[in-house]
Amino acid sequence: MPIKDIRGLPNELQQFFAAAGNVFIKPFSILGVAESLTDEVATELVMLTGLPEKKAIQFVRALHFCDFVVERNSEWHFSQNILEFLNKRIDIHSELVQKAHQTLFDIAIKGDVKSAGKTIPRYLVSGIGRAYHKSPSSPKEGLEYYSQAANKLADGSQWLLGKLAIEQQSRGILPASAIEPSFIRGMTLYKEQRYEDAEKLFRRVILSKEIRIEVAIACHIVGRQIGRKAGGFTEAEELLRRSIELLKQVNDKHGQAQVLHTLGQLLGKDRSRAKEAEELLRRSIELLKQV
Repeated sequence: MPIKDIRGLPNELQQFFAAAGNVFIKPFSILGVAESLTDEVATELVMLTGLPEKKAIQFVRALHFCDFVVERNSEWHFSQNILEFLNKRIDIHSELVQKAHQTLFDIAIKGDVKSAGKTIPRYLVSGIGRAYHKSPSSPKEGLEYYSQAANKLADGSQWLLGKLAIEQQSRGILPASAIEPSFIRGMTLYKEQRYEDAEKLFRRVILSKEIRIEVAIACHIVGRQIGRKAGGFTEAEELLRRSIELLKQVNDKHGQAQVLHTLGQLLGKDRSRAKEAEELLRRSIELLKQV
């Protein structure tokens, strides 16, 4: 079940339930399952707890008068401290919470994109909703949805995707060994030019022994970054060569060409390896012609 009583609740919630009544604790806590809400979706979730439709609508309307509700056009969400509290206290394995995730997943699958930001939260129909709400019942399928979404979303949405993936991994919903959360978040940080923060996440990815393009890309980025630093030549070369081998195994010729170019530039810094560097650069050009 979600939260059962008000003991240990933040002060603003204790005051709210003192006025509204403890009967609304379960309807309130179930709303913490969503990243953001509209009144229509919130009402549907609240009704899962057994609250009649009329009372559910009144309850959702009342929330808009609370300081811990943050308005965002037609959407709204709880303040960060309330969300963090709910994430810690909600039992993700409870039947009701699983039902809420399934309801939101169904909306993500069947929802009309034209309703996004009006009656349906945007994140649900962007691809993020499928990943976030499938993961609690099926982490494997959830990770597949995360990967699919990462390849399609614009930068702003990728930031949210990575944030939610990391959050679910830290809560034990996604496996600790899964590389998708670190990779998605790492790519966002890299695009923001936060290179050191991105490298920390990519180093988690390159620990994986899986034959994955994500691992190859992480090896390439980290290899390129440390190749620019004093004393990083050897590790950089090893990572770049590993990236090339992985890209061969997944048959990504364009990726191979990119990494060969990076490796050629790296080796070109050593005059004694100038010929080897030239050969790598020529191979890069030849592969690009084949793409």
